Amino acid sequence: MRVSDHEKKHLLTAMRCYHEGLTHAGDYQLWVGFGDGWTGFRAKLIEGGYLRRNGDGSIRLSPKGVGLFEQIEQIAA
Repeated sequence: MRVSDHEKKHLLTAMRCYHEGLTHAGDYQLWVGFGDGWTGFRAKLIEGGYLRRNGDGSIRLSPKGVGLFEQIEQIAA
């Protein structure tokens, strides 16, 4: 999947939020970056193993997601 620079910026911020345990802030960043399709995009990140849903409903960055986070950071730099 190709993402624009705008989407990449917000995806990076969302991944940082999820890593810090800030689920709502991460969701907001995906919404700003991907519009109404943000929930589908987040679902793909969960299905792909980049994010994980905890028992309390929060979303966290998975170990696989940390690798993606680092790749996005390098591309965005």
